Amino acid sequence: MPWKPIKGALRRAREARGWTGPILAARSEVSLRQIRNLESDDPPEWYRIITLDKLTVALHRQKEHLAQYWETTTSGPSLARGGPGYEPAAPGDPELEQDGAAVAGLPPLGTLSARARLERQLGLQDLKLCTRSGTCDLLGLDKFKRVFSRPKAHDCKQFAVQGTIDDYMGISSAQARVLDAEDGMKFRVVREVAPRAPFYTTIFARAEHADALTEAMDSDRDVAVLVRVVHKPPSKNWKGFYWIEADRIGRHFAFLVEEIVVGPARVSGHQPPRAPKKPNAAIRSSSIFVESAPDSPETSAPPSVVAPSTRETKR
Repeated sequence: MPWKPIKGALRRAREARGWTGPILAARSEVSLRQIRNLESDDPPEWYRIITLDKLTVALHRQKEHLAQYWETTTSGPSLARGGPGYEPAAPGDPELEQDGAAVAGLPPLGTLSARARLERQLGLQDLKLCTRSGTCDLLGLDKFKRVFSRPKAHDCKQFAVQGTIDDYMGISSAQARVLDAEDGMKFRVVREVAPRAPFYTTIFARAEHADALTEAMDSDRDVAVLVRVVHKPPSKNWKGFYWIEADRIGRHFAFLVEEIVVGPARVSGHQPPRAPKKPNAAIRSSSIFVESAPDSPETSAPPSVVAPSTRETKR
């Protein structure tokens, strides 16, 4: 009973969840090489059934979302299961299923808002990175949303960023001038805050830090850096900061690397999980944050870092 890959379906399902290739590989236990092969313009002719099973379980999808079912290798696709005209009902997004607002009939939260709320419920929103030189707030979903919402209020504020680098790009001359980062680069760092709640952000680095970060990416090593918020909104002669993401959007701020943490570092500050509050149906809620698939440059790196457990975790 062969299953034939639907071209582009696996990538669309992965991006709909906001996952990179390495995250899907870690969740599904399917190798990153297999995933890239299946997402390519020339995928294998048939799925191995064990591979398809692992991917559908990880993505919360039916087989028919990723492949066409053939009775035999020569019969052609079956209309009953995955053939032309077959339209399986899309499963509910687990992240939105957690959103009580949807149950109450209110507008569902955007992806970032839902994940930030989950982080708060798990007591992971106030983590600190403790190093030899001091303690710094660890950037996560909730703190990122606060910076995104009020970048001017967070200008020059310092955060720690920890995780795995999964992509990199150069930066334009205009961005280099603003950041005083000639020959600089930008990197995307991924950290898994909780199951189904990955956090990723773009950090900008000057030349003296870019080499070390590139080396860490090439060797699949986790990184910990201290960054500073640089706020400069787009204007007539300035297009803004471009992050590593699917859409080319001029952003109002950037995280500039000031120090790469060397030596022992530990994460602390976990709070006991709080029971989720039931939404007030009388209050309408909405979010400026909409679900956006990470640029699949968002793409080729080791599994992301898992948030610490209830006890302090040494890094």
